[in-house]
Amino acid sequence: MKNKFYIIILGFSFLSCVKGELFDSKKSKSYFIKNNNIYYSPNGNWFELGYNKSEADYKTFEILSEQISKDSKSIYFGYQKQSQIDYLSFKLDSNGIPKDKNNVYEYGINYLKPVAIDDIDIETFEYLRKNRSSKYSWAKDKNSYYFKRKKLNINYKSLKFINEDFFYDNEHLYSDLKGWKIITISKIESTPKKVNEKYILSNDTLYYVGENNKNRISLFSEKIEKYEKFGSISKNVVLIDTIIFSFGTKYEPLDSKTFKKIKIDYNSFETIYESHSKISFNYYKDIRNVYFNNFIIKKANPKTFKVLGLSFSKDDKFVFYNSEVLKGVDSKSFRKSKDGFTWKDDFGNEFDFKGNRISE
Repeated sequence: MKNKFYIIILGFSFLSCVKGELFDSKKSKSYFIKNNNIYYSPNGNWFELGYNKSEADYKTFEILSEQISKDSKSIYFGYQKQSQIDYLSFKLDSNGIPKDKNNVYEYGINYLKPVAIDDIDIETFEYLRKNRSSKYSWAKDKNSYYFKRKKLNINYKSLKFINEDFFYDNEHLYSDLKGWKIITISKIESTPKKVNEKYILSNDTLYYVGENNKNRISLFSEKIEKYEKFGSISKNVVLIDTIIFSFGTKYEPLDSKTFKKIKIDYNSFETIYESHSKISFNYYKDIRNVYFNNFIIKKANPKTFKVLGLSFSKDDKFVFYNSEVLKGVDSKSFRKSKDGFTWKDDFGNEFDFKGNRISE
């Protein structure tokens, strides 16, 4: 133990000797200066990620972004000199995209690599829809749209994005299936209608992109021959006249007049698991049933139903995990334990945060 302690102390002493001061804390937390030398440590994490000395001249050194800098002769990505870049024409455009007269660049490992798209207009090139899994999936310039570095054969002037998953031009309706791949859905007969950020109506058909029962990204569709009105209950649940669609699945048995999303007080959830699991809380109810995502929670009483935290819930008789009844558990005494990581009742039934039984 003593040896480990001394190693830790020596490590901190070493880092404190090497680590200098931030060169410009307003522009970057990664560039440091000490003894007229420039050092680079990602986000200033010297202990875990280490540091590297840059060749940059401290007298003419300038930070351009968190990871990009220059001196009077060269451009640097991190601490590495970028000899492939034309120094005089290099810039970060208004969206922070690195460019020179020859190329648009994206971040590689220790270097800025040219974007592999032929014949792009460098000056007007920009990335789109950065909420995708990859911020580089969608792009455009003044002439074309690009998806995963490939030019799209669509009508540039008429293309319009409807919501997260759908877009169209003057001929066809398309989806990029959550940034996975582009599919052509149908011909355009009339202007598609946005229901909310996940659903659209086009050619009397309701469309939604989500996961199927095999956890694969799929296109859901349902023919809607006639409708008078549509509305959004939540991001993944919409109402078409008196019919409810939840996560792309049609629910006719619902009582549309009383159907609503169950409000949850996330501030009452204390553990890290709960704060990271908000996406799991998709509870709804009507006068007859309680619903968890696409499933009816059988036996749940809508009048007394209560969400407890994570995917645990209960009513006056039963305790549930997701949509399943936890057998033999006492509803009245079921609660979160003092440590905040398990759930239990007064009769020895205890479960971990994933709903696995620990003891009974």
